[in-house]
Amino acid sequence: MCSINRSKSWLFWGIVLSLIIITISCAEKKPFVWGSAETGYILSYRPKVGDVFVYKRTMEGSGTYERMGQTFESTSSRKFMFQLETEKVQDTLNTFILTVDTIGFFIESVRGKQEMDYGDIKGKRVRVTIIPKGEKR
Repeated sequence: MCSINRSKSWLFWGIVLSLIIITISCAEKKPFVWGSAETGYILSYRPKVGDVFVYKRTMEGSGTYERMGQTFESTSSRKFMFQLETEKVQDTLNTFILTVDTIGFFIESVRGKQEMDYGDIKGKRVRVTIIPKGEKR
């Protein structure tokens, strides 16, 4: 009976020691290959052929200016929407087809409402090559 208890005792302490070693080694501060909150994260595109990414952005602003003693106010709005369709995926380069869906620039001031016409850009397609980290080539 005594030898069975000693075996179990050694097994128990062996497991405890192993857990302590694993905990200490995991607690070491090693930098992550993808970055950290302090240094910034390193993100990368990992698309599959046929994936479509849609980007939408709206920027609005207002301003006040003075001319010859009078104060004028204006507001502006910019809207962009484009999509990237994954055409080709490689280890070092990803190729996308960029299509402009919406682009607009609107200003409202004392002169009234004005809209920039980007009709010749809408619907255009451009091939864009980007490395996985996001830098355009």
